[in-house]
Amino acid sequence: MRIIVKKRDCKPAFQGSNQALQPTASRPFAHAFRRGSLLVFRAAAELHLVRPMKPLLCLILFLASTPAIIQPVRPADLVGSWRDHEGVIYVLEPDSSYRLTYADSIISGKWALHRDGRLELMPNGDMRNRETIFIESLAKDVLHLRRMGKRDVWIKNP
Repeated sequence: MRIIVKKRDCKPAFQGSNQALQPTASRPFAHAFRRGSLLVFRAAAELHLVRPMKPLLCLILFLASTPAIIQPVRPADLVGSWRDHEGVIYVLEPDSSYRLTYADSIISGKWALHRDGRLELMPNGDMRNRETIFIESLAKDVLHLRRMGKRDVWIKNP
């Protein structure tokens, strides 16, 4: 886009100076400025309507930005009988032994809970066939976890 400035639309930047001629504001620019100023007044009016809700808006933004504090899972929290969505029953004992029961098969072994939330199940103490389960959260006898890349839920049996 080329802008052509006519000599009559120009005036010196400072009266009595030797500086080059500067273009003055044209009518289309002045009209656009007036339209923009209307938008500013409209935004100010809308801000006035929203102003009473400003503390509520700040509270909502603050609560949304704070992360939920998740308590770490302790081994004592896992001790007991748990059932997954397929009907498999996991019994985790306080002495770090476990028993898995599904249909007519029973598997036993050792379990360990690591600080990073990993639960390892080692059948018969065999490290080669161990299963690693990532615990995401524990809330009121419901254990949310991830195993083999899929999310799962265990519910504590009474």
